[in-house]
Amino acid sequence: MKTKKLKYKPEFEFELIGISTIEDDYKISWAINKCLDIKLQRDDNLEIKNEKKSTVQSFSVFKGFFSGTGDKIKLVANKSFEGFLIEELKNIDFFLVIYSDKEKSPVKIIIKELKSNSAINIALIIDPNKLKSKEKLLF
Repeated sequence: MKTKKLKYKPEFEFELIGISTIEDDYKISWAINKCLDIKLQRDDNLEIKNEKKSTVQSFSVFKGFFSGTGDKIKLVANKSFEGFLIEELKNIDFFLVIYSDKEKSPVKIIIKELKSNSAINIALIIDPNKLKSKEKLLF
């Protein structure tokens, strides 16, 4: 009997912004709160088992909501003591994950606001579909 392999292709129902900064997680979350007028709050760390190194990687996470739209937003560290969340983006320190309707997405406005903040060196839109380790962003 011949069997077929089912291919699961995850859907990324969020917008992704990469942020480069020299600030710590709590300082950058405070700066983003101030610049976007939101209230990111510390959440449980994202823990991912690294099969290659037999370790558990732990990444800081902050979550909140936009007051006007109610859209959910998360700030996730890309770096931990054990390595990177997304290996191919070692120059990115944090990801801002925005769960909103892509048709009414505020991403371009957010990018503009983030770039005006002195704590942020780089803010850019990232297409999660083009990342090798994109599954790690599904949490």
